[in-house]
Amino acid sequence: MAEKEGAINDALAVINNLKTKPLSIVLPEGAETIDGALIVDIGKPVKVEAKLVETFNVSEMVTFSAPDPTALNFTYDAEAKKVVIDGLKPGLITVTVKLFNEVTTTLRLFVREEVPNFDDTGKTKVVVGTPQMNGLFINGFGNSAYDVSIRNLIHGYSTLWTDPGEQFIWDTEAVLVAEPETELLPARQVPETVLKFDDEGEP
Repeated sequence: MAEKEGAINDALAVINNLKTKPLSIVLPEGAETIDGALIVDIGKPVKVEAKLVETFNVSEMVTFSAPDPTALNFTYDAEAKKVVIDGLKPGLITVTVKLFNEVTTTLRLFVREEVPNFDDTGKTKVVVGTPQMNGLFINGFGNSAYDVSIRNLIHGYSTLWTDPGEQFIWDTEAVLVAEPETELLPARQVPETVLKFDDEGEP
């Protein structure tokens, strides 16, 4: 009985030790990314692998959860021992990955939808998803993922200021309020250089 309890305690100690180890997501070879987010085209599932301590494959034991459960579908491929991610709605999504409900990591996904442009140009128009846009890029008015992205792009500048009459005015340090002025500069003239070589082929 004491030996059995000792074995159980040893097993629990191993499990508790594993809970402190890092959990990582291995992307497929040649995966396309943008700003660190894995691109998933709608209709083209990708397979990823969850690893503990960058060694143990724990793909079968992890759970994936997204803020919008209808935006992604996760299934386990037992033959490949990987998790299949199927994008259903376009957008930038941060997924939480959990092991034992305690070891966690995140995976950023950019779900992309390609829509053909049926015209005579022979070109294809690609429509990509973004988080919901509400136009409230001002601190205190909104804090969606899109608002944060815009504020990051302008490096913390405010898009608007208020004048003494409490009216909003554009902050022209961060916002382009008119078409930029362009000037066509003359082409740089590069003088022609002629190399001469001696009989031994040295310049």
